[in-house]
Amino acid sequence: MATRAVEPELQKLYDEGKKVYSFSRLDNFNTCHYGFYLHYIKGLKDKENVYSSAGGCIHDVLQHYIDDGQDDTLEDKMNDCLDDLELFGIEFPKDRNGGETIKENWINNMTLFARHFQAPSGKFETEKFVLYKDGDIYLQGYIDLLRFNEDGTVSIFDWKTSSMYKNEDILKHSRQLTTYGLACEQLGLKVRDIAWVMLKYADYTKVYKNGSERKTTAEWRKVPEEYLESAKVAVVSYPYNEETKEECREYIRSTVDKINKYGDDENAYNPCSIMKNSYYCNQLCGVRDNCPYLADYNNSFVKENDEDDLF
Repeated sequence: MATRAVEPELQKLYDEGKKVYSFSRLDNFNTCHYGFYLHYIKGLKDKENVYSSAGGCIHDVLQHYIDDGQDDTLEDKMNDCLDDLELFGIEFPKDRNGGETIKENWINNMTLFARHFQAPSGKFETEKFVLYKDGDIYLQGYIDLLRFNEDGTVSIFDWKTSSMYKNEDILKHSRQLTTYGLACEQLGLKVRDIAWVMLKYADYTKVYKNGSERKTTAEWRKVPEEYLESAKVAVVSYPYNEETKEECREYIRSTVDKINKYGDDENAYNPCSIMKNSYYCNQLCGVRDNCPYLADYNNSFVKENDEDDLF
């Protein structure tokens, strides 16, 4: 992902000794306290994983494709991203049989997205910097796409290359969008709606023999060929109202309060349940190679398997 220049407003806060959070920092803390400690307190560098790397690259591609014109096709630009991942040895995980279906499915979905993507029309801004303020709390972020609507409101969109969120995970992921909305309101903007643009998925209208129609959402690779030309990238909205805004404010306050209370004390930071989060811990966590709890957990499985093979 391209390196951003420090925003003047951020630099001023840094010069004043203010602590500025990002939403990913708060999310990291609530995902695994010990992982947060290793990265943000101890200062260990994150190890890349294919999904964050590919997602960041696709974000850059979309921004430049929308802002700077379309000399190359979006598909060509996306293939350049994949070549870069391969060059740096960043690999997709294998499927349960040791095969490449995870990689193949992701590439198929994103290739079809790139072929059928339509750049937004109207007035909009990409990578819009925003800063949410609540007392002594500062939270920075970049809105992937901010659309200025004809009625004077704005719509906030966040590109996502991940799978659709499960119902139990929607609230967790929604808070980033809600925070962007709160920050926009502090800029004097009226927020009409917030939504994820789920790049792996397409919305299309399925027509049945009896003439009835049904709006359908599916991975791009699963859309019947006769519907591909009319399909559009899937957009998933989330409620933006006083209830969701207040929930988000409280989440930010309580998380920052816990971080401040824990301070630099390593003993205060417990790991997440590795048994419940083994995929995240082994594939996605940025400090997975430096976590003693994960090493012990994985070694216990190796030992059990060795014992099973004794006779």
